[in-house]
Amino acid sequence: MGSIHRRFFLKPILLLCVVTLAFLLNASVVLEANAEQIRLYDAHYEGEVEGFSFDTVRSLYQEDETTFGFISVSKRPLAYLREAARVKLLNGVLVPMNYEYKAKILGIRRDHSINFNWIGKYARFERSDKPEKNENIPIVAGFLDPLSMQLEIQRAAIQGLDQVEVSYIRKDSTRNETFRKQPTRETLTLEGKQLQTVMYSSSYRDKETRIYLVPALSYAIGRIVYVDDEGDEAEAKLYKYRVNDEERSRLSRFLSSMNQAIELSQRS
Repeated sequence: MGSIHRRFFLKPILLLCVVTLAFLLNASVVLEANAEQIRLYDAHYEGEVEGFSFDTVRSLYQEDETTFGFISVSKRPLAYLREAARVKLLNGVLVPMNYEYKAKILGIRRDHSINFNWIGKYARFERSDKPEKNENIPIVAGFLDPLSMQLEIQRAAIQGLDQVEVSYIRKDSTRNETFRKQPTRETLTLEGKQLQTVMYSSSYRDKETRIYLVPALSYAIGRIVYVDDEGDEAEAKLYKYRVNDEERSRLSRFLSSMNQAIELSQRS
């Protein structure tokens, strides 16, 4: 299976970040939610990779009328992964501002950040452990980060689109993937209720990602399956989803705004 990082680090990250949506313009990353932010939902996932279980909590926050924060924390024995992102929602279009990735596996840290400079039309990639790897990555309108990419897939599912093309930055490189809607009869059991799902899948360099979304939960991600180029599979499944009535209304407005699907053709 290769190095220890590939076995115990890379695959859970690719799974849970599915590269898996994010957030905003030229600001520093906000890693912690504060009292002024409004929590829209908490989604709890449990999963397994190579016989090891892990738990993930993902939360979406609203900072102001157009600014949102997304935090994902995954834990397993001797390993920890935290992602934080901020995004603007402008005229129905997701505009990522920054993204931060922090991981620790067997005592070894792997941290990096991406800051989007839309005026300069580049994203600044920085690694804390290897500053010689820092670089500016050229971007065009529509580029996303690993977290906001998943929100874009959610938006596509809400619209009922048969496919969605996403361009995003993963680490120090860019990717273009097409997620296609596939027929599925799979259901998700959540708190004793059977919920129908819709599924979008993508293949990238002999790797497959399948994302199952739950219409009854505003198309929240119910399950993610990642199959690597060696056929090994990892997955995460939703087991708890929390949003109160006030937050549900805010979340509905957020998703409705995303549903406008207004083209972001040029951004200075």
